[in-house]
Amino acid sequence: MRCGQIDFPDELLHAIRDGRFVVFAGAGVSMGEPAKLPSFCSLAKQVAAGSGLAPREPLDHFLGQLQHKGIAVYQLAADLLSRPALAATPLHGDLLRLFHLPEHVRIVTTNFDLLFQQAAEDIWDAVPEVFRAPALPLGRNFHGIVHVHGSLMAYQDIVLTDSDFGRAYLTEGWARRFLVDVLRHFTVLFVGYSHSDTVIHYLARALPEQEVGRRYALDSTDGDPQFWRLLGIQPILFPQSHKSDYSELYDGVRHLANRVWRGILDWQREITALAEIGPPVEAASIELIEQALKEVATIRFFVKVARAREGIEWLDKRSAFDALFDDSTRNEQSSLLAGWLAEHYALQYPSEMFLLLGRHSLRVNAASGGLWHIQSPVASRLLMSVLTLVG
Repeated sequence: MRCGQIDFPDELLHAIRDGRFVVFAGAGVSMGEPAKLPSFCSLAKQVAAGSGLAPREPLDHFLGQLQHKGIAVYQLAADLLSRPALAATPLHGDLLRLFHLPEHVRIVTTNFDLLFQQAAEDIWDAVPEVFRAPALPLGRNFHGIVHVHGSLMAYQDIVLTDSDFGRAYLTEGWARRFLVDVLRHFTVLFVGYSHSDTVIHYLARALPEQEVGRRYALDSTDGDPQFWRLLGIQPILFPQSHKSDYSELYDGVRHLANRVWRGILDWQREITALAEIGPPVEAASIELIEQALKEVATIRFFVKVARAREGIEWLDKRSAFDALFDDSTRNEQSSLLAGWLAEHYALQYPSEMFLLLGRHSLRVNAASGGLWHIQSPVASRLLMSVLTLVG
């Protein structure tokens, strides 16, 4: 489904709909307006200010060295990330709106800030359950906001230095255990990360073997898609006019959240209005009908009112009838479309029906006898005659 300038895979949308979805949020989520919090690299630079030392990779090692020199890295980081009047970005709110209710939220973040909690208050006047490391829930069964590297509520426990990361992912392993469980049981969308992030290199060690269609990452078209694929993560790309422009990311996630929040009555109203006037020509309307044809509930709205003669060819070009003519498994969508064709087109537009059969080489799915079940005896006899001739 296209949302703004981003194409979101159907598998991701199904996971959102079915409650099998987790948002994994990184520093990039909190770097936009109005929060404007620093990246991990920028945070390291600011923590090191006045020490006479310049940050160097790997940054967690550098911060560990600062700590050994007596610099209060945790306190400085907490101060830099909790300035007065700090406000959430629109992206915080839109990522939360991918879930209908606070008790449905599943967000894992490596950020220390409390901006998701603030955004949840703005949306629902309530905050989902909050967990912070090292006291993490079971990854296979949780709801809420999980600060997998700790939060500012207990800044002395945040994962900042190499020794902290070592405890979280290696010696004590609480972060690794939680993440392996999450990644095995849910479909995950990474937002706010780049392939150069220190955090990602630790997360890579926690990734279980690749499971197709279960991990996605939003990244710019100027990024490195191959990096994500090597980790078993499918990149979802958004365009950038320049390096610091993330407007299309914000726009795409906002459109996706709007789709998720669209109620069933909204779907019915929009689909009915479009189906009554015939095949749409505008891209947004075409996309909406194409999406509606993938779900039983919404396809019912379409077949209830769609009667345009040119509708058969328009739908056939979009492979809507393929299951009626190949060896696909029978499903309810196929049954609804078969009944719609027989009930409203077999009598009225028999020539279009013959053309449809011709485009599919006069081959009918073996299960079609059951698929074409309708209430109109006349239309049923006509259609069964056609099937007998071609079968």
